[in-house]
Amino acid sequence: MARTDTVLFVFGNKLEDISVQESRGMLKEFEIACANNAMVIPVGASGYIAQKLWEMVFEKYDDYFENREKYTFFEQLGDPSTDGGTLVDLIIRIAHKN
Repeated sequence: MARTDTVLFVFGNKLEDISVQESRGMLKEFEIACANNAMVIPVGASGYIAQKLWEMVFEKYDDYFENREKYTFFEQLGDPSTDGGTLVDLIIRIAHKN
């Protein structure tokens, strides 16, 4: 069975009836990833549940990451004005194992 060690969380919304709702399933997936000691990377700039997860991780960054080496990269993932190309670069930098 293949294991993943990095999980990316983007958006986290769904269309329910005629309105956009937050996806409660993404929160469950986040909990599962954390329980399996995966590196979680919520992209807060994408909004919805991903933004809430980013805020939660950012507030307790040291509980989720071994050191602060990538802290400034992670911080930028929460800025909604960050363009898509920069977000991709930040995600790669955070996920990259040294």
